[in-house]
Amino acid sequence: MLKTTIILLCILFVTSLFAQDEFLWYHQYGSEEGREYGRSIIAEEDGTFTVIGKTEITENGDGDILLMRFAANGDSLFSAQYDMGADDYPRDFMKVDDYYIGYGGSNDNEQGMACYWISVINEDLEMEDVFLFETETSYVSETIRTSNGNFLMVGDDCLLVSVDGEVLAQPNIDYGLLSSVIEMENGNYAVVAYDLGYVFAMNDDLEIQDTLARWDRAYDLIKGDDNSIYSVRSSWCDCDAIIISKYDMNWEIQWMVDQVFHGFFRLYESDDMLFAIDPGDLRIVGINKDNGTELVRFTLPLDAAWLNDYIFIENDIICIGEVDEDIWIGAVDRNPAIVPDAQEGILPDQMEISVFPNPFNSTTSINYSINNQSEICLQIYNTRGQLVDVLLNQVMPVGQHSVKWNAGSANSGVYLVRLNTENEVYLRKTLLVK
Repeated sequence: MLKTTIILLCILFVTSLFAQDEFLWYHQYGSEEGREYGRSIIAEEDGTFTVIGKTEITENGDGDILLMRFAANGDSLFSAQYDMGADDYPRDFMKVDDYYIGYGGSNDNEQGMACYWISVINEDLEMEDVFLFETETSYVSETIRTSNGNFLMVGDDCLLVSVDGEVLAQPNIDYGLLSSVIEMENGNYAVVAYDLGYVFAMNDDLEIQDTLARWDRAYDLIKGDDNSIYSVRSSWCDCDAIIISKYDMNWEIQWMVDQVFHGFFRLYESDDMLFAIDPGDLRIVGINKDNGTELVRFTLPLDAAWLNDYIFIENDIICIGEVDEDIWIGAVDRNPAIVPDAQEGILPDQMEISVFPNPFNSTTSINYSINNQSEICLQIYNTRGQLVDVLLNQVMPVGQHSVKWNAGSANSGVYLVRLNTENEVYLRKTLLVK
């Protein structure tokens, strides 16, 4: 039986509120009695944010669903807690018309039962209905709404359900963990089998129609605005080497880049940029969608924290997650985030780079010094990830060097100076004012 508890704002308290160079604003919310975290975030038309997460402040130690609404500056406005009578694990939610559709899994450890669930929540964050589906385990990786209005849930189990909660398909086949799913143009679904290393094509009966790709461990799959397919997976020979790839709808590869990371990545799309996150290390990587060129790599300034989700609001990136068993929510400026000033402090001793004057009108100098002879490539990009100019591409000796950039007919705005050595990539931002 579903029981509801409304948590008044006086129960929540701000454990810290501070500003750092990398944050436009930052808030941390929690309770002295247990653990809370934010799992997914949605931007509202009125500028507020709605977050679904989990709280473990219960008498029996089980976790409940937590819904919160935040103001545009991160101030907490309202929250609600829902207990389905088990240990509930919210995974994500989506906006459908005037309702939120939340989904996740639950474990009833006393009864030895598990289920997936879909909840219907109104705009006042009141849960109006919930559908429970018996499964082998409670882990849900992803849920999508299909073009015909149904919901496809994948994880340790796989099932297709209608908007009324009717199970339309639930194959009794062990695919291992299914980590991601997208709907393709032909009506089939591309489903990533993480353990098996395959991407399968499934029909509406969730029967395998074809094998689309053979990978090692694959993490995430998204369909871009241009109907391209982007994936993130680990390398066959080195599980720490993350490979990000772009495919067309026929699964012909367009580009592939290796990134040496050590965490699970999720993919996001924004304009001409593809973003990947490492939730455990709070790293964000921005990639040019057209050619796979890495344009940014930065880390959020939090210790012992977890980054679960983020969204783009004009020039800001709004992030949520968990820190010290509390919910945190913060905003960073998208332009500084692409080339953060903080990176200047982590440059190795053998490399220095600066832009002067900055801001500039028409012409500026890019100054750099190296302690080892190296092949240098110096490029200019706009903030959409498009290559504007190549200033240098040759082997340079040890010492200090300077290259002038004449912006010519380039429009006013922020530009990215990208300097590649044989082993490192360095980025700086500069502002052209005409």
